[in-house]
Amino acid sequence: MSDVPRWYAVYTHPRHEMVVTKQLESRSVEAFLPTFVTESRWKDRRVRIQTPVFPAYVFTRIKLAERSKVEPLAAEMTYVRHSAIFAFVTR
Repeated sequence: MSDVPRWYAVYTHPRHEMVVTKQLESRSVEAFLPTFVTESRWKDRRVRIQTPVFPAYVFTRIKLAERSKVEPLAAEMTYVRHSAIFAFVTR
């Protein structure tokens, strides 16, 4: 089963989701960060901000055997697990 690419949830440091997504994509790892647009009001202006739907989570599609591509990012992210088994996302 490890030779089949699956979607895995990855926990990141809060507010580092976009950075982790760009780093994964730069290593040819398929990453997905669902976002929505919010409008933030500051003293002098309003700004539209891309906000993650699931704060501190990014989704990656990899073969479990290819984790070595992602391991150098280990300080910024952790795979979501159930006991010792990596939790993959199903429909």
